[in-house]
Amino acid sequence: MGRRGAPVPAQTPRRLARDHRRVLRPRDPARPPALPAPRPHTLRALGAPRFAPHSHNPRPSHGRGVRSTINHWASHYGVSSKLARALAWMESGFQPEARSSAGAWGVMQITPPTWAYVQNILLGVRVPRTTSGNIRVGVAYLHHLLHEFGGRTRLALAAYYAGPAAIRRWGIGRQSRPFVRNVLALVGRV
Repeated sequence: MGRRGAPVPAQTPRRLARDHRRVLRPRDPARPPALPAPRPHTLRALGAPRFAPHSHNPRPSHGRGVRSTINHWASHYGVSSKLARALAWMESGFQPEARSSAGAWGVMQITPPTWAYVQNILLGVRVPRTTSGNIRVGVAYLHHLLHEFGGRTRLALAAYYAGPAAIRRWGIGRQSRPFVRNVLALVGRV
């Protein structure tokens, strides 16, 4: 979401993939690099375990089932389960059928471009569009943002809310501060 709750135009999955290929393309040794060396961008490169399609895939209904599914995926990706639960509560109140005007849906309020990015670029496997899949994509994306911002939780949460490009460019903006503050206040309470 952008300024005053207006939707921000999202990049298409094809454009995201093109941008990543451009960043990861080998450089000409005669020309000095313009940017610092890219960090590993896939969860596999970051050391996160790969999900086996037929392994345990918890199916939550509401409340307790959602919490246990968040705990499962948080443990799987090495993210604090308290942080992941606080983020999910702030995003949807643990409501799997929640939908936003921007097209975000589910417990973790994932937009279609973010889903495509996480599924195709970060995970490299097809994720079912279920409540468990939504939680998995949200927690995997949170793991990615925590790594991208060097473990700085406030920046990762702001990037989850406003997008990583906006946070890299402008820092935590006025519209992101209350979101970050509220999520951090919920850690350990839900």
